[in-house]
Amino acid sequence: MYVAFGGVIKSLDPAFSYFEHEGSILDNIVEAPLAYHYLKRPYTLIPRLVETIPQPQYFDSKGNLLAEEDPSPEAVARVEYAFTIREGVRWQPHPCFAKNPDGSQRYVPLPKGYHVPGSPSLFPEQETREVTSEDFTLALVRLCAPSVSSPVFSTLKSFLAGFDDCSAFLTQHGQDLPTMRSAPHAGILIEDARHFRLVLTRKYPQALYWFSMHFFAPVPWEAFSFYEEPDVRAAGLTWNRWPVGTGPYLLEEFQDNAHMILRRNPNHRWDVYPSDGAPGDQEAGLLADAGAELPFIERVHLQVERESLPGWIKFNQGYYDLTGSMPSDAFDANVVISDTGAMGLSDEMLSRGISIHTSVRDVSYYYAFNQLDPVYGGNSPSAKKIRRAISIAIDSQENIELFLNNRGKIAQSILPPGVRGGEVSSTHYNHWVFEHRGDSFVRRPIETARQLLAEAGYPGGLAPDGHRLQLKYDHASAGQPGFKTQFRWLKNKLEAIGIELVDNGTDLNRQREKLTTGNWQFTRRGWVADYPDAENFLMLFYSPNGHVATKGRGPNYSNYTNPEYDALFRKLEVMRNSPERDMLIRQAVQILMEDAPCVWDFYPSSFSLCHSWLKNYKPHDIAKDTLKYRRLDEATRSRARHEWNRPPRAILCVFILVCASLFSLALAFVPKNG
Repeated sequence: MYVAFGGVIKSLDPAFSYFEHEGSILDNIVEAPLAYHYLKRPYTLIPRLVETIPQPQYFDSKGNLLAEEDPSPEAVARVEYAFTIREGVRWQPHPCFAKNPDGSQRYVPLPKGYHVPGSPSLFPEQETREVTSEDFTLALVRLCAPSVSSPVFSTLKSFLAGFDDCSAFLTQHGQDLPTMRSAPHAGILIEDARHFRLVLTRKYPQALYWFSMHFFAPVPWEAFSFYEEPDVRAAGLTWNRWPVGTGPYLLEEFQDNAHMILRRNPNHRWDVYPSDGAPGDQEAGLLADAGAELPFIERVHLQVERESLPGWIKFNQGYYDLTGSMPSDAFDANVVISDTGAMGLSDEMLSRGISIHTSVRDVSYYYAFNQLDPVYGGNSPSAKKIRRAISIAIDSQENIELFLNNRGKIAQSILPPGVRGGEVSSTHYNHWVFEHRGDSFVRRPIETARQLLAEAGYPGGLAPDGHRLQLKYDHASAGQPGFKTQFRWLKNKLEAIGIELVDNGTDLNRQREKLTTGNWQFTRRGWVADYPDAENFLMLFYSPNGHVATKGRGPNYSNYTNPEYDALFRKLEVMRNSPERDMLIRQAVQILMEDAPCVWDFYPSSFSLCHSWLKNYKPHDIAKDTLKYRRLDEATRSRARHEWNRPPRAILCVFILVCASLFSLALAFVPKNG
């Protein structure tokens, strides 16, 4: 399978990686205890590395098991989830498992003439072993290590037992592999090699969703020992580039800025394509492979494409099997938008067997204000009015039309419409930024934004001392296609209310450092749902998750603080879905709308084009471990490539005539005696 890939890989470490494009690779290499059903909607959890989905057991403060199925949060002092690892789950073949009888690493020296970066295949001695409970233990301990700086530490420590103690132990005693293996178990109780329990300090129904994320994927201690070997380091091999997993694929090649190749894991346990799905799946042919062994595809070639045009051309030639991008100038010629806004394809595209898949994703894009900033941060009336003025000035609908080819929906809050609580109505909408007119919501006029600035003490964008109000836009997007155009558009929008937008770009590492230290004013963020629940989005503004306060280990990047919001969040996060919980979600969203810690921008529409020879393609907004379900009809692909890339006959004839003429001319200059 051939796919274009546009993201820069920072890390494939399951404890650290939190970017969607990294997950699209990593989650096909490593596996968590639970996963999502590929076809069912609404999204449904299924067992992956364990035999069954565990049910919570609740205990009171005296250690007594509570009989109630859903006890009150106040009555619960401890929660346990029991897991049983499936039999026969083995690691991919890897040199880290090749050991001598004394337990030392066994591998041949690096061959002469190898090129950096290499791959683990440089070491032909490759073995495996079964996954054990200790592998899950090491995974959780690594999440507590300050040196790893896991972005989910602050969230996990709020409900998993022992995380703070484990982090303190590692800080005091060191963070090398032997210390991690001997550290206090973070949130896990080992019963034997195949049985363990995850222990929570409070009731938290969303924990099951977390158990499906790669942060909970087991990791083998042998890999970390292997990557510290001198020859291995000399080959440029590191854990964050070459993770070892149990998934359907292993990483065969990794060439920065060029390509990555995933190869079928020969040790992947027996797994089959689902035999049930959502309504319409049978008719769409998505159940034709029910019961067939997975994965279907032997290799996945991910080719780095920085620009959309080359990828689009190769897709049209049949060299990429699917694409999620299309140049703007090709959009109008190939996409048909109905009166209802639904997207379809032109007759020419349909005649070639190409299909389109679109939907509003559970993703939220926004511009965040640093709440630690003296001008734009905090909850003073003045700061709120400035932020609301900017929210009105930045016209998201225009942004969607100009730069996204209408592939998005205006955001009124952090919650996408597909998440429970994300719906808007005449009684629940962002009235600070929008007006409700009939059946639609219209952005308030620019005059309202100017009035808000004047009320905040900046009439026309001028401070009392006469200086122009400036807003520094911190980013690491300078090299991305189209950034300059989008920045100019954004700058013009703020100039309309008297604010000067300053380009404060840097590289990705420096940008991350700025976020961690709080040395920034205004930046763009996006959040892809980890799981389909409002709590996953609302936790981005819970003050204990502050990115600066947690030294980069919390997802509250705006460093927002509001005691009333925190109190609501603490209530709703421990509740199961109910009308009462829905009410609390709406109240929390209303607070965010009023405080405006961010400019809520848009929810993107998923947009993918797929060739007829790629079977079983169904977009999944949550799961990223979907490669194993897809199948290729290689004969059809080969015929299409041949047909679509034949040179026109006239051009071929001209080429032959030119070559013949040149050959005759060359003969004329050959001496008669040869």
